[in-house]
Amino acid sequence: MRRSKTMGRRMPLWAVMMLFCSGLWAQQIDFTAGAPQMVEAGVPFRIEFTATVNTSEITPSGFTLPPIHGADVIAGPSEARGQNFMSINGRRSESYTYTYTYVLVAESEGRLEIPQASITADSKQYTSQPLKIDVVAGGAASSGGSSAPPSRQPGTQGQNPSPSTNTLQRDDVVLRVIPSRTQVYKGEPIRLVLKIYTRHDLDMQNLKSPALTGFWSQDIQSSSSEWQQEELNGKLYHSLVLREYLAFPQQSGTLTIDQFSLTANVRLITQSRRQSIFDDFFGGGPQMQQVPMDVHSNAVSIQVKEWPAGAPAGFQGAVGQFKLEGGPSQTQLSANSSANFDLRISGSGNLPLITPPEIEMPTSFEQYAVKTTDGYTASASNITGTKTFSTPFIARAEGEYTIPPVEFVYFDPSSERYQTLRTPNYTMHIGEDTGSGGNSPGLVSGVSKEELKILGEDIRFIRISDPRLRKSGSVFLYSAGYWIVLLIIIAAFAGAMLYLQKQIKFRNNTTLVRNKRAQKVALRRLKSAEKNMLAKNNAGFYEEMLKALWGYMSDKLNIPAANLSRDNVREGLAAKGVEPEWIDRYIEAIAECEYMQYAPSDKTQIGDVYNAAVELISKMESKI
Repeated sequence: MRRSKTMGRRMPLWAVMMLFCSGLWAQQIDFTAGAPQMVEAGVPFRIEFTATVNTSEITPSGFTLPPIHGADVIAGPSEARGQNFMSINGRRSESYTYTYTYVLVAESEGRLEIPQASITADSKQYTSQPLKIDVVAGGAASSGGSSAPPSRQPGTQGQNPSPSTNTLQRDDVVLRVIPSRTQVYKGEPIRLVLKIYTRHDLDMQNLKSPALTGFWSQDIQSSSSEWQQEELNGKLYHSLVLREYLAFPQQSGTLTIDQFSLTANVRLITQSRRQSIFDDFFGGGPQMQQVPMDVHSNAVSIQVKEWPAGAPAGFQGAVGQFKLEGGPSQTQLSANSSANFDLRISGSGNLPLITPPEIEMPTSFEQYAVKTTDGYTASASNITGTKTFSTPFIARAEGEYTIPPVEFVYFDPSSERYQTLRTPNYTMHIGEDTGSGGNSPGLVSGVSKEELKILGEDIRFIRISDPRLRKSGSVFLYSAGYWIVLLIIIAAFAGAMLYLQKQIKFRNNTTLVRNKRAQKVALRRLKSAEKNMLAKNNAGFYEEMLKALWGYMSDKLNIPAANLSRDNVREGLAAKGVEPEWIDRYIEAIAECEYMQYAPSDKTQIGDVYNAAVELISKMESKI
């Protein structure tokens, strides 16, 4: 009894200790540093220090970063705070992030070391890991650029870093087609990689692929879907693989892969005159400008060699390394019974282009259409797998027959020789037809098909007597219903022509088309901004808000996006009869979104910004 009482007294103490330990774990703080692995000398880049805590009761303070030798600090530290929520199986958790951002410029090439930063939280000091960055020499056209990676991959959405402040040079965006080799035999695969290199933040659209004339091509899964840092022609770029192909040349000689092309909307920051108090933060009012740029890839020439002379008679263009297996599904059959002759070719090469080998069967065997089954996959180097050809046949006459070997000839480019594969001889035993209790009508036992004589009983005679044909029903042609249907068709055709002419006239008026679609485009962008707002993606929210506000004005006032400014927006709205109060509110909404995009603050109610933009666009739609 005494032991039980002692244990009963200890249990609450254990519970308190467990709760205390779990509380310590729940208040754990993570402090990390992040920076690019490689930068260019003289080109601005960012480093970030992030403290993550999972309780709002702890607020880090006292952030300290020792001097960085070999680099100049041109901005920072700028502090931002974020909040994340997560729910798994009904259990909710939250975390808070505190980010301190610097913009640096490396002075010279070499190795740049970022020392440990420190913060104080919950009466404890935390330090980040030290960083080492490789600094390479910058190109002549690279001064002033940003080493921040491009914000978005094709067809995906992501969080945007600050756009580049560099002026746009022709070689800032490069599109390249990279072949795995430039000299091959006909039918030998070539891996083609379409890659983009950029020194700016951009969006990509309208990717156009040329017809690979002279090639049979197969799309393959890209080996890399992430942005990488890469040096090209002495300059540092961010590169991304857009597409990969496996191309098989189908003719010899010099084949040219024509240019790929796309439109790159490069985001730049330009300086303008001060328009509001928000411009003070940027030292004169920075504005983001999207510059469209048509980018074309290089043309690639491939030297395709013809197959060596002296190809065997059964060669039909198979190139690679293969194996051959197969034979009849049964070697003993009853007359008038069916079976399959299966051939399976396995290996790697131009499997999709292989045709079924010829099978020589006895004349008393009826062959039917070949069924092909594909079981191969395309990789970065070749197409590997199997291809099966199944030939159904029916043995019509009794006896013992021999199916000679089936030959499959292919060219092996590694050895530059032709290889011939053969199946064994197969002996077929065809017994008596058991399906009809004896011989089928018209079938002579032991006689081959070519020895049979047509007796005439299997062909019916032509009827030569009076067929006694008579008219049944009425003819629709030239009836009342025929003319009614014809008039309806003519009227429908005339109506369709008038409608198409009206649509063509409407679409030729580009100003009217842009004006009509302005609200629709703006609402779609506001919908995208709302999704970012619900996902707590403030940077994405303000970017979409700016696209909606600026894009609406571009369409409504018929001003190209590259020429938009607050002055011409103000003048255009005034010319449309909009009250000065609403004009000022619209300009202030743009200024606030620009401010919050580059200087986020947790004090601004993001929902109020969204509601104000919706109200402004609705008001402008009713006024203009």
